[in-house]
Amino acid sequence: MELGSITKKNQERVFLLSTTHGAEMSSLGAFVETVKFIKKNNTIKKNWKYGSDLSSKANQIAKDMKINDNFYFSGPGCSPIFNCKDENSQNSMIFRTIFIQEMLKSKIFIPWVAICHRHGEKELNKTLIGIEKALAVYKKALNGNPKKFLLGDVIKPVFRKFN
Repeated sequence: MELGSITKKNQERVFLLSTTHGAEMSSLGAFVETVKFIKKNNTIKKNWKYGSDLSSKANQIAKDMKINDNFYFSGPGCSPIFNCKDENSQNSMIFRTIFIQEMLKSKIFIPWVAICHRHGEKELNKTLIGIEKALAVYKKALNGNPKKFLLGDVIKPVFRKFN
C-alpha cells in the first residue's frame, strides 16, 4: 500500500487497482443491454398481454369442457399460474402431474408458466392446443381413477416438510 501512497515526496508511484467489483462489469454491461432491449421492444407490455391471453383462452377451454372448477389459470398476466384441483375442488398433485405429463406429450414443458419475449402467436397457439389435449385426459381422470392415468410418480412440491 505504501508504493501507491501519495504521502511520500519524490517517490515513484504505483497505480493500485481494487477489483472488488471488477468481475461484475460484464454482468452490468449485460444488464444495461437487456434494459435497452426491453425498452426498444416493449417487452413488458408484450409479456403481460401474452400471459393474459394464455390465461383467458385456457380458462375458456376448461369452461367449454365444464371443468373450470378443477382447472384454471389465475394471477397477473405477467406471471400466471395454473391451478389443478381434484373432483372435490381440492388442490391436487396427482392432477397437476397428469396435466404436466399430458403437456409433455405435446412437447410443451410447463411445470410453471415462464413467459419470455420470444413467445408469440405460434407458441401461444401450440400451447393452447396442448392444453386442450391435456384437459381432455384431465377430464377423464376426474370421472374415474386418476392414478390409472399416471405414467410415473406423482410430482412433489419443492418446499415440503418430508420427502
